[in-house]
Amino acid sequence: MRSWLSTESSQDSFELTLSQQQLSNLISPLTAAAETAVLEVRNDELTVHAIDTKRVRAVTTTLPAASCHQYTGTPCQLAFDPTVMDAAMSGATASSPGSAEVTLSYPGDEGALSIVSQSITQTQPVEPDPEQALPTQTAWPESATVHHQSNTLAAVCEYFTTVTEMVSIAYDVSESAFRIESVPRSAEESTTETATAVYERSATDLPGETTAVSASATFYTSVLHEAVATIPENIRVSIDIVPDHPLRLRWVPSATAQTEVDVEAATLIAPCDVTAEEEAEATFGWIRRSLLS
Repeated sequence: MRSWLSTESSQDSFELTLSQQQLSNLISPLTAAAETAVLEVRNDELTVHAIDTKRVRAVTTTLPAASCHQYTGTPCQLAFDPTVMDAAMSGATASSPGSAEVTLSYPGDEGALSIVSQSITQTQPVEPDPEQALPTQTAWPESATVHHQSNTLAAVCEYFTTVTEMVSIAYDVSESAFRIESVPRSAEESTTETATAVYERSATDLPGETTAVSASATFYTSVLHEAVATIPENIRVSIDIVPDHPLRLRWVPSATAQTEVDVEAATLIAPCDVTAEEEAEATFGWIRRSLLS
């Protein structure tokens, strides 16, 4: 890999060469979250962020610079439409192998973002140095971390959308149990004979190693289902649970050649932190503090 990123240049520009599958994995998780994403070229990695208009769900994908065949230019940020790029990469991977190279470049001076491969050439407009606030995932607090297969998790989340508006997601150390449980929306609802739905799995039944910390937080089922539904099938998902904190889902979209480090993807989902009467104003304020820098 040839790599050079200078912070002294007055012009933001770059040229990156990577595999078609890597670029597809970077972009596809973002398309369901927002119409605009921010591509960030850093010294050591390529990162793409997206946050939905309600600020309840944020998606970030990352690829180390060392995994690119070529990584040259200056650090910069560009806002672009991820659906346009995703459509281009779908066409490229359909007509040539995912391991085939693709060059992603930006010439600076408010030019266009270009994709060039052996089967496609495409340019699309961008907004340099966008003012859009980006989600942050630094200094993640101690959490309960469990792992789950994406197929089953998606089916469970879809079921809960039919029976409740909110769910509690928890890990109980004393019982070594992971639970998703319906939550009443009001005190009145909790005193009625409303059925309680519970999904429970023992830590020994789940893939991977579980972190031995008890934690629980509450989320809207519709937002949770939308986020989980975008994760590819047959993928192991890491679920990080922190009380009164966004839920973090992490996964690797697909495997690549052994010489490459694959893309890592993560979704943040804002929790329910207020009563129904306070929701219109207070929820928005809480979400801004949780998902945005």
